[in-house]
Amino acid sequence: MEDEKKEIWSIAVGDEFELFIGRDMKGQSGCIFEANETGDFTFVVYMDDMSKEEKYLLQKTPISVRQIKENDFVVSVVKFGNTDLIFEIAFNPFLYKDKKQEKLFSSNMIMMVGVESNTNKIQTLRQFNMPMKMYMSLITQFKNGKEQPDYNERYTRWMNDIDNRYSLLQLWDITTYIGKMGEYYIGE
Repeated sequence: MEDEKKEIWSIAVGDEFELFIGRDMKGQSGCIFEANETGDFTFVVYMDDMSKEEKYLLQKTPISVRQIKENDFVVSVVKFGNTDLIFEIAFNPFLYKDKKQEKLFSSNMIMMVGVESNTNKIQTLRQFNMPMKMYMSLITQFKNGKEQPDYNERYTRWMNDIDNRYSLLQLWDITTYIGKMGEYYIGE
């Protein structure tokens, strides 16, 4: 039996963010939400000229989560505290190869990385679990999508349509509250 190689991803505040090496992210703001090799998730928030206040928001404030569901599609929207700092979290599990798909949803843990896009330096790190309703909706989306060979293309079109129909503030207003990042859950 072959030994399975395991990769440990080590990051720290002040480090250069490896996922953006070779990409020109200068002056850009946004987020990326991806599954990693262990089955956990990475939520990268990258900001242009990240202020002390923005660092504080990323590190300390409650993160509310809302969702919109249409047919077999779902997108989450997160808001930091009582501010207008809002990001859309689209997750398409069918962008991953079969081997990585096997590990999807083995955990509901998220590592959030705040990156200054002009310097590509990590400014904040924060770990939490996603709300159970978010986790379960992503699992349901994956199960339903597996039965549809064109799911990937249809989800991409739907996300483009959502982005064309709504600003982030409008999207926040029409979505349904499902919980907070890091909330405590007692199983049944």
